[in-house]
Amino acid sequence: MERYPQVKFEVLGALDADSYGRLFYGWPDSLTDRIEAKNGTHSWAGYPELLCSQKWDIGIAPLVDDVFTRGKSHIKWMEYTMAGIATVASPTYPYSEPVFGVPVIEDGKTGFLCRSTDEWVMVLSSLIENADARQQIVENAYTAISKNWQYEYWIPKWSEAIDYVLCNFQTQRTKTGSSKTVSDSAR
Repeated sequence: MERYPQVKFEVLGALDADSYGRLFYGWPDSLTDRIEAKNGTHSWAGYPELLCSQKWDIGIAPLVDDVFTRGKSHIKWMEYTMAGIATVASPTYPYSEPVFGVPVIEDGKTGFLCRSTDEWVMVLSSLIENADARQQIVENAYTAISKNWQYEYWIPKWSEAIDYVLCNFQTQRTKTGSSKTVSDSAR
């Protein structure tokens, strides 16, 4: 933000006054005047419209690599892409690892995965300076999402996963000799 006076930093939802104060404590007014914490939505209803109404060029998804994060999905990348926003994320699951062999963010092609502060600065600087590069990333990501992440593509995979879980559940019940059902146990 010091290097690019035209840049604003906006946070959408989930940043209360205490968190805001801790995150930006000690920053000069010349920078904090260009930071805005905006209210999100209370549920998914209205969120796509709210996101699309933002005038963002770059969306960031910095995540700590921990158990909670590994339980997340890559939907933020998909949402940013559908809103025409280039994505820069941490190289953690859910962004860096393929799901059932299908790539999520392909670094430098459908988004960027930054491993260090220097990489974040370099990638963000490059995207700030190059609107064509931002647009190309969005187009590549849109194509990848359209090809690989539609419901029709995933129906057989979900069916296989559900069958696998049910089959293993039935096998476990047979091996243990348990014939109790949930309703039997609840009585």
